[in-house]
Amino acid sequence: MQNITFFGTAVVAAVVALANPVRADDQKPADFAVTTCLDSIGDLSKVDAIAKEQNWQAKSEKERSSDFQIKSQWDVAREGQRFAVLTGTGTVKGLGASNVCMVMFAEPREMAQDFVRRISASVSLKVFAELKLPVGRMDMHEVEKNDGKKTILQVMSNNDGRVFVASVIGAQ
Repeated sequence: MQNITFFGTAVVAAVVALANPVRADDQKPADFAVTTCLDSIGDLSKVDAIAKEQNWQAKSEKERSSDFQIKSQWDVAREGQRFAVLTGTGTVKGLGASNVCMVMFAEPREMAQDFVRRISASVSLKVFAELKLPVGRMDMHEVEKNDGKKTILQVMSNNDGRVFVASVIGAQ
């Protein structure tokens, strides 16, 4: 495993922009992340289509930074769960120009190991970085796909081990 530098501005922008997600369905957070982000990372307009189809509430304020451009963001409410979704583009070390899809989770949040196990049931994941942070940890997994484009799953959890944000980052 290697130590890597992640584009921290994007994470800060996501946390600031999505700090107050609205309430959300019985779909598990990992399932939501797969169907929303992982399945759409090559074409972020698919996330826009899901949002329109499911009547997600668009957020108007969009954080900007020099290395990350937010394209769209929504609050998602489904039967007792809350999600906030953000899509954008940026430059990621080791990937170059990339699409990014982030999901921020409100309570109740899934344990990180359960979250990753659920995602790995539908795609093959290879851990390549584990970073200890003051507020928890960030684990990065390469998603093994056959399209030739590198895709990363980033899972951030608090010190209690519960996921608060998951990002899918795909080379354009």
